[in-house]
Amino acid sequence: MNWGKGITLAIIAFISFILFMVITMISTSSDLVEENYYEEGVHFEQKIQAIRNSLAIKDKIIVNVDSEFLSIEFPPEVIMNDVNEGTIHLYRPENGNLDKHFAFSTKAGNTQLIPVEKIEQGNYKLLLSWKTDQSDYYVEIEHLEI
Repeated sequence: MNWGKGITLAIIAFISFILFMVITMISTSSDLVEENYYEEGVHFEQKIQAIRNSLAIKDKIIVNVDSEFLSIEFPPEVIMNDVNEGTIHLYRPENGNLDKHFAFSTKAGNTQLIPVEKIEQGNYKLLLSWKTDQSDYYVEIEHLEI
Protein backbone atom coordinates (compact mmCIF):
# COMPACT_ATOMS: atom_id res chain seq x y z
CA MET A 1 0.00 0.00 0.00
CA ASN A 2 1.33 3.44 -0.84
CA TRP A 3 0.98 6.75 1.03
CA GLY A 4 -1.90 8.02 -1.09
CA LYS A 5 -4.12 5.03 -0.33
CA GLY A 6 -3.30 5.19 3.40
CA ILE A 7 -4.13 8.89 3.66
CA THR A 8 -7.35 8.38 1.67
CA LEU A 9 -8.43 5.51 3.95
CA ALA A 10 -7.60 7.57 7.06
CA ILE A 11 -9.69 10.52 5.77
CA ILE A 12 -12.61 8.20 4.88
CA ALA A 13 -12.44 6.57 8.34
CA PHE A 14 -12.36 9.99 10.04
CA ILE A 15 -15.34 11.30 8.01
CA SER A 16 -17.27 8.09 8.74
CA PHE A 17 -16.59 8.49 12.46
CA ILE A 18 -17.76 12.13 12.41
CA LEU A 19 -20.95 11.19 10.49
CA PHE A 20 -21.64 8.38 12.97
CA MET A 21 -21.26 10.80 15.90
CA VAL A 22 -23.54 13.41 14.27
CA ILE A 23 -26.26 10.84 13.57
CA THR A 24 -25.98 9.44 17.11
CA MET A 25 -26.26 12.91 18.67
CA ILE A 26 -29.27 13.84 16.55
CA SER A 27 -31.16 10.64 17.37
CA THR A 28 -30.48 10.76 21.14
CA SER A 29 -33.32 12.07 23.31
CA SER A 30 -32.45 15.16 25.30
CA ASP A 31 -35.31 15.36 27.78
CA LEU A 32 -34.68 17.82 30.56
CA VAL A 33 -34.99 16.69 34.15
CA GLU A 34 -37.08 19.79 34.81
CA GLU A 35 -38.87 21.83 32.16
CA ASN A 36 -38.49 24.99 34.22
CA TYR A 37 -34.99 24.32 35.52
CA TYR A 38 -34.20 28.01 36.08
CA GLU A 39 -37.12 28.45 38.48
CA GLU A 40 -36.14 25.22 40.22
CA GLY A 41 -32.64 26.61 40.73
CA VAL A 42 -34.01 29.77 42.30
CA HIS A 43 -36.11 27.73 44.76
CA PHE A 44 -33.30 25.28 45.55
CA GLU A 45 -32.77 26.57 49.12
CA GLN A 46 -36.45 26.01 49.88
CA LYS A 47 -36.12 22.46 48.57
CA ILE A 48 -33.07 21.83 50.78
CA GLN A 49 -35.02 23.05 53.83
CA ALA A 50 -37.97 20.82 52.86
CA ILE A 51 -35.58 17.84 52.68
CA ARG A 52 -34.21 18.70 56.13
CA ASN A 53 -37.76 18.89 57.49
CA SER A 54 -38.48 15.45 56.01
CA LEU A 55 -35.37 13.97 57.60
CA ALA A 56 -36.68 15.12 61.00
CA ILE A 57 -39.63 12.71 60.68
CA LYS A 58 -38.70 9.74 62.85
CA ASP A 59 -40.38 6.94 60.93
CA LYS A 60 -39.86 6.41 57.22
CA ILE A 61 -42.47 6.44 54.48
CA ILE A 62 -43.39 2.92 53.38
CA VAL A 63 -44.03 2.29 49.67
CA ASN A 64 -45.56 -0.94 48.38
CA VAL A 65 -46.57 -1.98 44.89
CA ASP A 66 -48.94 -4.86 44.28
CA SER A 67 -51.03 -5.91 41.30
CA GLU A 68 -53.71 -3.27 41.96
CA PHE A 69 -52.25 -0.28 43.82
CA LEU A 70 -49.17 1.76 44.52
CA SER A 71 -49.50 2.31 48.26
CA ILE A 72 -47.69 5.16 50.02
CA GLU A 73 -48.00 4.95 53.81
CA PHE A 74 -46.96 7.99 55.81
CA PRO A 75 -45.93 7.68 59.45
CA PRO A 76 -48.43 8.75 62.15
CA GLU A 77 -46.56 12.00 62.82
CA VAL A 78 -47.57 13.23 59.34
CA ILE A 79 -51.12 14.42 59.98
CA MET A 80 -52.96 14.59 56.68
CA ASN A 81 -55.53 17.04 58.02
CA ASP A 82 -52.69 19.57 58.43
CA VAL A 83 -51.52 19.16 54.82
CA ASN A 84 -52.51 22.18 52.68
CA GLU A 85 -51.27 20.71 49.43
CA GLY A 86 -49.30 17.67 48.45
CA THR A 87 -48.10 16.11 45.22
CA ILE A 88 -47.00 12.65 44.24
CA HIS A 89 -44.71 12.80 41.21
CA LEU A 90 -43.67 9.58 39.52
CA TYR A 91 -40.60 10.61 37.53
CA ARG A 92 -39.57 8.33 34.65
CA PRO A 93 -35.90 9.14 33.87
CA GLU A 94 -35.76 7.67 30.37
CA ASN A 95 -39.02 9.17 29.10
CA GLY A 96 -40.50 12.40 30.44
CA ASN A 97 -43.78 11.72 28.64
CA LEU A 98 -44.47 8.85 31.07
CA ASP A 99 -44.18 11.03 34.19
CA LYS A 100 -47.31 11.03 36.35
CA HIS A 101 -48.55 13.62 38.85
CA PHE A 102 -51.15 13.00 41.54
CA ALA A 103 -52.48 15.20 44.34
CA PHE A 104 -52.65 14.03 47.93
CA SER A 105 -56.06 12.89 49.08
CA THR A 106 -56.51 14.17 52.64
CA LYS A 107 -59.62 11.96 52.94
CA ALA A 108 -57.49 8.84 52.46
CA GLY A 109 -55.68 9.34 55.74
CA ASN A 110 -52.03 8.43 55.97
CA THR A 111 -52.19 5.85 53.18
CA GLN A 112 -52.28 7.20 49.64
CA LEU A 113 -53.41 4.68 47.02
CA ILE A 114 -52.79 5.06 43.29
CA PRO A 115 -54.22 2.48 40.87
CA VAL A 116 -51.39 0.74 39.03
CA GLU A 117 -53.48 0.72 35.85
CA LYS A 118 -52.91 4.50 35.57
CA ILE A 119 -49.14 4.00 35.48
CA GLU A 120 -47.02 2.58 32.65
CA GLN A 121 -44.82 -0.28 33.86
CA GLY A 122 -41.15 0.54 34.40
CA ASN A 123 -38.61 2.08 36.75
CA TYR A 124 -39.62 5.34 38.45
CA LYS A 125 -38.30 7.80 40.98
CA LEU A 126 -40.99 8.74 43.51
CA LEU A 127 -40.97 12.43 44.48
CA LEU A 128 -43.25 13.41 47.35
CA SER A 129 -43.76 17.02 48.40
CA TRP A 130 -46.29 18.47 50.79
CA LYS A 131 -46.91 21.68 52.70
CA THR A 132 -48.40 22.40 56.07
CA ASP A 133 -48.91 25.76 57.75
CA GLN A 134 -45.59 25.31 59.56
CA SER A 135 -43.27 23.65 57.05
CA ASP A 136 -42.60 22.22 53.61
CA TYR A 137 -41.52 18.61 53.12
CA TYR A 138 -39.82 16.79 50.25
CA VAL A 139 -38.88 13.10 49.92
CA GLU A 140 -37.27 11.22 47.01
CA ILE A 141 -37.48 7.44 46.76
CA GLU A 142 -35.19 5.93 44.12
CA HIS A 143 -35.72 2.83 41.97
CA LEU A 144 -39.42 2.20 42.33
CA GLU A 145 -40.33 -0.66 40.01
CA ILE A 146 -43.94 -0.74 38.86
